[in-house]
Formats: sequence, C-alpha cells, structure tokens
Amino acid sequence: MSTAQRIKLRKLQKQLQNTQDGMGNLMVSMGSGTKDKARNFTFNPEDKLDFNTLDYLYAQNGMVKKIVNIIADDMVREGIDFISTNSKIFLDEYKRLNIFPEVNKALRYSVLHGGGIIFLLINDGRDYSEPIDYKNIKSIDGLITLDCNYLTPDGGYKAFTKVDRWVLNSPYNNNITAGQVIHESRLLIFDGEDCGERLRQRNRGHGESFIWCIKEAIENYDICHNVAPSLLIELSQGVYKIKNLNSAFSMKSNTAQDALVSRMGIVSSMQSNNNKICIDKEEDYMKVDTNLTNVDLVIQQAERRLCANADIPHSRLLSESSGASLGESGTGEKRDHYDNIKSKQETKLRPCLDKLNKIIANLKKTNEPEYVFNILMQSSESEMAKIKKLISEVDVTYLEMGLPVQDIFTSRFADNRYSTNMFWNGKINPPIVTRTKNAIENNNDVPPVDKNNMVQVPNMTKGKK
Repeated sequence: MSTAQRIKLRKLQKQLQNTQDGMGNLMVSMGSGTKDKARNFTFNPEDKLDFNTLDYLYAQNGMVKKIVNIIADDMVREGIDFISTNSKIFLDEYKRLNIFPEVNKALRYSVLHGGGIIFLLINDGRDYSEPIDYKNIKSIDGLITLDCNYLTPDGGYKAFTKVDRWVLNSPYNNNITAGQVIHESRLLIFDGEDCGERLRQRNRGHGESFIWCIKEAIENYDICHNVAPSLLIELSQGVYKIKNLNSAFSMKSNTAQDALVSRMGIVSSMQSNNNKICIDKEEDYMKVDTNLTNVDLVIQQAERRLCANADIPHSRLLSESSGASLGESGTGEKRDHYDNIKSKQETKLRPCLDKLNKIIANLKKTNEPEYVFNILMQSSESEMAKIKKLISEVDVTYLEMGLPVQDIFTSRFADNRYSTNMFWNGKINPPIVTRTKNAIENNNDVPPVDKNNMVQVPNMTKGKK
C-alpha cells in the first residue's frame, strides 16, 4: 500500500470514528465519552418533605388531596361483609368504635405521611407498655388515630427488626402523656411505601410518603395548569411603534417618559371603549397573537404521567375518560384500578382488621369471624338481577348436595341485606347425602329434597323494627 493510500485510509477511519451511529453528533458531543452532553442529565435525589409541608400540601393543593383521598376512600368505601354466624357482634362493635372512618383517616395518613396508626385503648388490667392480656380484656374504651410522626421506636429503630414498643411524642390527655410507651399489640399500624431499610431507618421505623414518591409528577401537572391561564391572558399583545422611543427613555428627565406612558394609556383606553385607535401618522400599532399550537398536548402528557405515577386511572383521578373525545368510558381502567385496590386491601388492610377482630373476639368470648371485602365495581340493576338468578340456581344445587338451608339463608340475608358470599359451618344433611350417593350408584337422578329434613329457617328480623 502506497503512502497516499495509507493517508487516505487514516482519514476514512477518522471520519468513521466521528460518525459511529445515528446517536453520535459532533455538534453536541453526543457519543464522545466524557464530553457527551447527555451525561449532564443525571438523577439528583431531593430532600424528604417534612410533615408540615405535607400537611399544607394536603390542605392547599387540590390534586394532592384528591390522590390521598381516592386511595384511602377506595380501600374502605364498600366495607367488609362478615360471613360468620356471629357477625352481628362484630358489626355492633365496629359501629360503636367508629372503626371504618378511623381506618380511613389512618390510611390517609399512610399515603400522605408514610404511616397511620390507631391506638386501641384496651382495658385489660395491664399498662399500655405491656402486651395485651387476651384472656382478661374487659373493654375497649376508645381509640386514637395518629400519623407516624407522633410515634418513634423505643430505643431507636434497628434494621430488619420488628419494633415491639413505641414512644408517644406528644401528650393526648392527662392519662396519656408525652413519653408514654405503647406495646405494638395495642396498635393498628398502616405502613407507608416500603423503600428499603436504609430509608426506613431515616424515617424512624416508618415507611415513605407516597406523595413524596410522586412529587415531581405533581409539580409538572401544577406547572402546566398554572401556566395555561397566563397564556390566555397574554394571548394577544399590543405592540406600539413610537418614533425616537430609545432616545426618550435615555433622557435623564422623566417628562418624556411620562408622556410616552400617558400616550400608551390613552391608546389602550380608546381601544377598549370603541375598538378604534387614533394615532399619529408617524406611529404604528399592531397586535401579535401568541401561538398556542399543541399546548393542550403538553398538558395531556403531564396529566398522563401523573395518572401513571399515582397508579390511578385517568377517568378516576381527573373525572373524565382519557379518550373522552372518542366516547370511551374508562371502564377497563377502573377495573384494573379496583383490582389494584383489592390487592392493597389484602396486604395492608386485612392484617390490621385481623388483629382488631382477634381483640374483639376475646372481649366478647366468641370465635374470630370470617369476612370478605365487598366488590368495588358496582353492577347495574339488570346485571345484579342476573347475578342473583345464577346464585339462586347454585344455592338449589348446594341444598340438594346436603348443605343446611340455615347456612344458605344466613349467607344470603344476614343483617337484612342481600349478600353474594357463602358461609358454611362444615355440616351437611346426612339423609340428603345418602340419597344422593344411592342415586349416583344406581345411575338415577338425584331425588328431590325432603322438606321434613330441612332445618328451620331462623327469624332474622325478630326483635328488629
């Protein structure tokens, strides 16, 4: 290879190095290692929002308040359905203690502050710093709902260790003062976002605020919606062309400046009065309109990002379908959202309710109840009629299989309201089972139910108005 060919090859190699691919750009140094300007866009962690800032955000920012309320409200909106024979005992105690409104408040604290706590005032003959004596519970005198900032671990938080005792930071009344140690068995703790043990140590054993986790998306949403009204105000700007304007403003005397300001005021007032302007022939006046093309698309992107980060569908958070112009109802998005809420009910709400039910069961000397969370998607009247018809057909099958009619009736109409859930006490009618078994062995149809062997249906309305 000649010298000229080598020089030409080196130039070609150098040229190829400078144009490695479509992402390489000499003008902005992209694809050039340390000089790449894209490397300047790095993640910078922000300081945690203190509890005062979070309180004011909830009080003053409508979107923050709506996100917090939607998550908390949806988790308790339809309540629970007890499917045990002793359900009335627990329903009465839940009503007396005002459980679900207090649980709703604790869940809001969990989303906003990173933790909500219900302190159960249990009278069992022991100090609040001791574990509950389940065999000697005399009464539940009330409850106190707090956000996580009021409680700190006794002795500090140790990573990967369950906190047994908490310390109250502020006084509640004369009997419960600051410094009161409370055993965890007397607390229903609704934890915040789990962001790892290092952040939990910084938060004194509590989770993270969900609002802090989506803070940037909320800020972008607010910026877009706050800037839009300003653009409308300045949609059309008046431009005055005045001779010797620079000379007038450069003079030390204010006389010329005041005259110019007065002149512009006269022009503006004349325009507003009759939409006509009288100006000197050496002056000029024109209006310049602000270009608002694609501003709505920018706002929509901020809204979509907020919905995605908050994990709440567009139709639920903004009260409109993301494809409203196409006539979409957003039913699919809502169903996915309610499935997500159902998962949170099982992981965050059920452990606390199980703990509460155990305490009430020991207080009332009864068994712990079975319960389910009621569905969040509401069915129409026609849909509900079809569901009831299908369930009634299934109930007849259960009855023919030997399930006591008392269990079926209690499941469907306990507490004077219809329920789709099923309760079974584990017993069946032996005569029906025997006749069914014989029918199957002889390849005959299952005989009808002998009404004389049916259990008497209890009077569910006895003693009630």
